[in-house]
Amino acid sequence: MLHKLDNDDIADIAVNAVTKMVEYGLVPNCTDTDDNTEFDIQDIIRKSIAKILAERNPHLINLDDSDIQGLLE
Repeated sequence: MLHKLDNDDIADIAVNAVTKMVEYGLVPNCTDTDDNTEFDIQDIIRKSIAKILAERNPHLINLDDSDIQGLLE
C-alpha cells in the first residue's frame, strides 16, 4: 500500500534541504539566534512541495491532513 505524504514527511524534506543549504553556505546558520531565515526557507519549501503535489500528484499527498490543508491556503 502506498504511503501518502503527510505534513511530517514534507517537513523532513524541507529540513534536510535547508540543512544542506546551511552546510554549503547558501543560508546562514541561525541556530541559537533570533534570525528566522532557516525557518522561513523551510516554510517556503514545505508550501511549494505541498502545492505542487496537490496539483500534479494528489494521490501522493494526504489531503485530509489539516496541516497539509493549511499549507495549501
